[in-house]
Amino acid sequence: MSEGRALVARIVADMAAHGLEPDGKERELLALAEGLADRLADLEDRIVADGLSITLHSGRVVMNPAVAESRMTRTALATVLGRVSMEEGRAKDPQKQAAAQKRWLQHNIAKGRVSGG
Repeated sequence: MSEGRALVARIVADMAAHGLEPDGKERELLALAEGLADRLADLEDRIVADGLSITLHSGRVVMNPAVAESRMTRTALATVLGRVSMEEGRAKDPQKQAAAQKRWLQHNIAKGRVSGG
């Protein structure tokens, strides 16, 4: 079983243990997470095989490009997994919630209900 498939299986099992199952959006996110986890495993294998640095044909030693790519892939994977709701009653979009809270704060300040900002 691939790293990505194993990750998704663990997440779905955890959801099922809490009486949840992924909706359509979450299934797409989990499919994306599976691909990212597989890509990350490939990159980490490449780093193990080639090392943290590589020598160019010119003789110059540079950081293995797989190191930066694995860092970016790990960040993307964390972002995607953060969008999968592990709660009953799907979580709201945090960006939209923050925007709504900001609008309400501005509204309340304009009405004189809140001091400061």
